[in-house]
Amino acid sequence: RREREVMEYVVAGFSSREIAGTLNVSFKTVEAHRAKIMKKMQARSVPKLIQMDLQIKDVPEYNRNQ
Repeated sequence: RREREVMEYVVAGFSSREIAGTLNVSFKTVEAHRAKIMKKMQARSVPKLIQMDLQIKDVPEYNRNQ
């Protein structure tokens, strides 16, 4: 859950310090969450991570009623 929140702020252009202040966690905690996200998504940079996130959100949702 927290990783998803951090991801949303990263995509919105917030710095790690800004995210830490907003979520009331330490800078290092935000950096750890971001590192875990990048590892899971195999992203080597923040811009690539943002690009991947935006591509995922652009995929139409599967409709189970069809």
